Amino acid sequence: MTPEQARTWIIKYTIVLYVAFSIFFLLAPAVGYPLSYPDSINILKILLPMLLGYIGAAAHFILRPVLQDDDELPESRKRMLSIIVRWPLIGFLLIMVAILFAFWQSNKGQNFTGEGMTPNTLSLIVSIICGLLAATTGAASSYLFQAERTAGRSPSSRPRSRT
Repeated sequence: MTPEQARTWIIKYTIVLYVAFSIFFLLAPAVGYPLSYPDSINILKILLPMLLGYIGAAAHFILRPVLQDDDELPESRKRMLSIIVRWPLIGFLLIMVAILFAFWQSNKGQNFTGEGMTPNTLSLIVSIICGLLAATTGAASSYLFQAERTAGRSPSSRPRSRT
């Protein structure tokens, strides 16, 4: 395995693990698995920061040449950037669908009696899973939407407008 293959493998499977663990622990209480929502959330609070750390490190690595004023990403990093941009958004969508289904399923016919997922728990989970986008898409979008550089000119050497 080359270093590029290893990096790509880590990116892909860290995102897959993030999505899989999130979906499992968010649906588990709603479908009868012997965990309450507070217990599921506590487990996610342990797992997800570790996985987000790996994904955030990957985003930093991929975008580093651009942040050091290189004009273009190397071809191998362009492929990784494609993964970092697309997979987290797809994963976020899958997790949101799962959590909204779990909220509905766990409260069906109970009218918020305390047995199902509460709106506060739902909002906490949405906040937690937003970390996936913050760690990946946030870094990528800051690169992709930055102002275009003026070739060969530093910000201090650009002419200032006179008012």
